[in-house]
Amino acid sequence: MRASDDAARATTMSNSEILCVGEVLWDALPAGLFLGGAPFNVACHLRAAGRTVSMVSRVGADRLGEEVLRRAPWYGVGADLIQVDAELPTGLVRVNVDERGNAEYEILEPAAWDAIALDGSLVRRAEAAGAIVFGTVAQRRSRTRATLEKLWESDALMVFDANLRPPYDDREVVRRSLSSADIVKVSERELARIADWFGLRGDVRAQAAALAEEFECGTVCVTRGREGAALWRDGRWTEEPGVRSRRARHRGRGRRVPGARPCRSPRRRRRSGHSASCESHRRVCRDPVRCGPARPTRRHIAAAARRPVATFPTPLARSMTARPPDGLQRRDESLADR
Repeated sequence: MRASDDAARATTMSNSEILCVGEVLWDALPAGLFLGGAPFNVACHLRAAGRTVSMVSRVGADRLGEEVLRRAPWYGVGADLIQVDAELPTGLVRVNVDERGNAEYEILEPAAWDAIALDGSLVRRAEAAGAIVFGTVAQRRSRTRATLEKLWESDALMVFDANLRPPYDDREVVRRSLSSADIVKVSERELARIADWFGLRGDVRAQAAALAEEFECGTVCVTRGREGAALWRDGRWTEEPGVRSRRARHRGRGRRVPGARPCRSPRRRRRSGHSASCESHRRVCRDPVRCGPARPTRRHIAAAARRPVATFPTPLARSMTARPPDGLQRRDESLADR
């Protein structure tokens, strides 16, 4: 059984590269443009935890694509497996938030990450990888889906982060993904949806156990919002309560991005030693490690949403070329000097 091999492979994963496969895109939020996509957010968190991680995706030959390739290394995420498409644009999501704070998402089509290609370098890296993380959204089109199915043939630990997003929550895609996964991560709501599809009965614990048995995966992680998370692993059920955090929440496609938080406290700015970057309480610190990249204004967001592959206005271009701190990564002088 695959479950019995999970522990052995997990011990080798700590020193091996992890590949996060799928969408990398820009969330056009009322507060600004945010680099995201669930697989990319996972990659950022893994790197923050000390893992070697690379993003496998595709961007357009446009300004947004350039920024993806330039910013990913700021977070320590490898970008050499992010392909560039000469025709399709970089992914963009329009996010509309109502008065109650509820968000509606519009994933613009087509996008470059719909056409992730299988090439020799990707195959070699997948064969040497310790784990491969994937979801469902990137499988909405046949080309990326076919590439991902080929990657499932490698010996890496397969981690399925469901991330069900209508209208791309296809039952057959989910079934094939579950059948290929060693570890499954779902929210409580997603688990209920999957349980309804495949006839898994009982409460959350029983559904997680049934899912692990039905699809022969040794580990099922269930996130529960404020209530924390629960883990079914090799027949054992563990619950972890939620932890209150003061960090600002990133409301976009996927989950929270490390370091994307406002820097509003003068005392915090003095203590962290980068007060010059935080110009006022209405700005966001330009230090991508401590406080995330600078964000453009709403006017620029609206312009970007209307023209996802057009050249950005000069103020936005300047904010996007803010340099990372010295010593973090090699600075891209060709872009910074524009």
